[in-house]
Amino acid sequence: MIQTPLFLNLGNPAEPCMSLTRVAQLKLLTFAFATLSLASVVHAQIRMDDPYLSGRAKYEKSLKETKLFEQLAAEQRGFVDVPLDYEDPSAGSTSIFYRLPKAFNAAQPTLLFFYGGPGITSLSGFFERTLPDFNVVYFDQRGTGFSYLPTLADQLTPRYFSSEHSARDAARVLDHLGIEKVGVYGHSYGSVVATIFAHLFNDRVSGVVLEGTIFEGTANSRADLHRIKLIQKVFDSLSPGTQDRILELSNDGELPKHWFSSFVKPNMYGPNFETSLIARIENLMKNPAASIVKTVREEIDESYLRVENIYFASIMHHQISCQELSLGQTFGGWRSQFNGRKLAPTENADALYCASIPGLKERSNRTFKASRYPIHAPVTYIQGTTDGATPVVGAIEHYRHVAKGSAHLFLVKNGGHNPAITELFESPETQWHKKERHLISAIVREALQGRKADSANIKALGWLETSK
Repeated sequence: MIQTPLFLNLGNPAEPCMSLTRVAQLKLLTFAFATLSLASVVHAQIRMDDPYLSGRAKYEKSLKETKLFEQLAAEQRGFVDVPLDYEDPSAGSTSIFYRLPKAFNAAQPTLLFFYGGPGITSLSGFFERTLPDFNVVYFDQRGTGFSYLPTLADQLTPRYFSSEHSARDAARVLDHLGIEKVGVYGHSYGSVVATIFAHLFNDRVSGVVLEGTIFEGTANSRADLHRIKLIQKVFDSLSPGTQDRILELSNDGELPKHWFSSFVKPNMYGPNFETSLIARIENLMKNPAASIVKTVREEIDESYLRVENIYFASIMHHQISCQELSLGQTFGGWRSQFNGRKLAPTENADALYCASIPGLKERSNRTFKASRYPIHAPVTYIQGTTDGATPVVGAIEHYRHVAKGSAHLFLVKNGGHNPAITELFESPETQWHKKERHLISAIVREALQGRKADSANIKALGWLETSK
């Protein structure tokens, strides 16, 4: 029996593009799903493509019904056919969508970008704004955007999804474009695919940049405890009266017991998030209880994430996360609740979903471990010390155990999940952080070509540096 999430909202190419802030918040967010048989889903009160549309079909529909490519730089775009299963070529093929903001220029270096999520699509990248002297190659990883698999049955088949498949898909895109050498950039979950790509195709890689790095997809208690520590620090910094109010709300039944961690979570991506968040919570807790409950319910509601469209792919998110990132662990993950005045892990709402995916149990040995994929090309790590999504320990362990050649680890004090990429996606004309954006783009430009950044730029940004 084919099963699929109850709350999925499948495909609406006309839906306007999410803002970068919302896209950044999507990375590694988890959300609860129930399951139904496919026959039941068709009649459930959800919106989905009927019939199911492959990536190519979604693309054709988008061209007819939207002005997407009038708003999105994609001067050169197309599809590459790749095996559904590299371990079983007889399974057939699927199509991978790629785009280049400008026509390829052989005289310029090339950046190959791996998106995070898992599930974020290629329709939100803007490296071309700050790196105009690079060719930039974006592609929709299989099962996302315009790279949906041929049939719904394919999209729901676990063996057709793996980070290694996506890395090999990227190589096929480069083959199609005739590109031999690239600088690789992986952000968040994208660091997983970038690591595998750099290992498998070392001769094609000039340099690697990893931001928000994942070292292992195992149920890592250190990562969970680091997140809890960050949230606990926010709570401990609040006034005693505000703390008491939070504990009352956690125990009166109006809000789920994990509400505080879920409320803090979306605010943990940016730099220096504690200061503004503490002030906001202090002000919020001065309101009447009904007003607080209303605000919190709205902000911890993740139903808008239970979508399946050309900007975010929930099915692919779970196919990868359940197989390789231990999303099905019984405890841990993002949620925590108070035991007295201290936060402790709570039951993971995604465990039931992962357990329900047919064929997944047989692939339980697919958990990602970066140590299996040593990298010999030069690697540069950019890591926020207060990153709540991919804690700093992951970048440190990756640097120690995976980078076998030259490597540079830059720690951004109080930097969140996106200390560099937020600036790199911004328009260079934007005055906000203009100096920082210029310095970061200079560092990344050198790193992608396998060269060490100018120490003066590192010092000017106040980043901590370790090299080998």
